[in-house]
Amino acid sequence: VEAGQVLAELDSRVTVLRLKQTEAALQRARAQVLEQQRRLQVQQTLHGRGNTTLQALRAAELDVATSEASLVEAEAQHAIAERDLSDSAIRAPFAGTVAAREFEPNAEVATGQVVLRLDAAG
Repeated sequence: VEAGQVLAELDSRVTVLRLKQTEAALQRARAQVLEQQRRLQVQQTLHGRGNTTLQALRAAELDVATSEASLVEAEAQHAIAERDLSDSAIRAPFAGTVAAREFEPNAEVATGQVVLRLDAAG
């Protein structure tokens, strides 16, 4: 096998669905940030005219901060889902020969179990 060659692929159906789920959550979080920022601008304008309380302005600022934190969380969850999808293929870390196959195709394998053993070329 060559370095980087795909040796085995894991069933990624659940991982693909999780990625789609995190993409939707990311879109929602972005929309929420924009909406809370718009509401804050309204509160700032109203407060500047003396038409709202300082408490309402502070609440709007807190809503922006909360929605921004949710966006950071959604971005992290999305990055994890993308990494999990990229990890669904097992690639040869170096050029060599397959010395042993520990599982048959379509077998269920737990995280951390040895799937293949490689002997390095040279």
